[in-house]
Amino acid sequence: MNTPARHDATDAILSAAEAEFSEHGFQKTSVAAIANRAGIAVGTVYLAFPSKYELFKAVFSQLQQRRQVDLLNRLDWSDPRTAIGQLIRENIAATASNRVLAEWHSEKIGPQLRADMGAGDLWRFEELFQQWHDAGLLAPTVDTAMLADLLEVARVVDQAAISSPATFEFLVEAVVDKLFV
Repeated sequence: MNTPARHDATDAILSAAEAEFSEHGFQKTSVAAIANRAGIAVGTVYLAFPSKYELFKAVFSQLQQRRQVDLLNRLDWSDPRTAIGQLIRENIAATASNRVLAEWHSEKIGPQLRADMGAGDLWRFEELFQQWHDAGLLAPTVDTAMLADLLEVARVVDQAAISSPATFEFLVEAVVDKLFV
């Protein structure tokens, strides 16, 4: 049962953890430093999160969700070519400039993070695709099955971290050029 005190402690832990991970990265952040910053005992952190990795994953997810909402609300989706290009560029820039998001490509926890989180859950475009289709913006050969396949390919490439961010951006932009009329 989530009591108000437990909810407040969890919020304090997540806030402190985001600050610590942002300043020091996953490797150099300790649970003790997070607890100290949150003003709670180390044991309280472990009551809420069974490991430093699980806490990091919660922080990563929370940060990524905030970014998703911001981008989905801020970008002009009526021009999908521009919006998707901007989305990819902003994600690459965020990953390069944010220590928490940069862990997606780290050797230490990146593979486990990508396996646990999955890129497919981060971006949902089904409604936008339908709007673009209805507006006649998509190439005639493109249907929802193809779009789903393309998203899966992008997810697999991103999740496997088998290309550089620049290569991934180039690949996505080349696909976008073929998707839209």
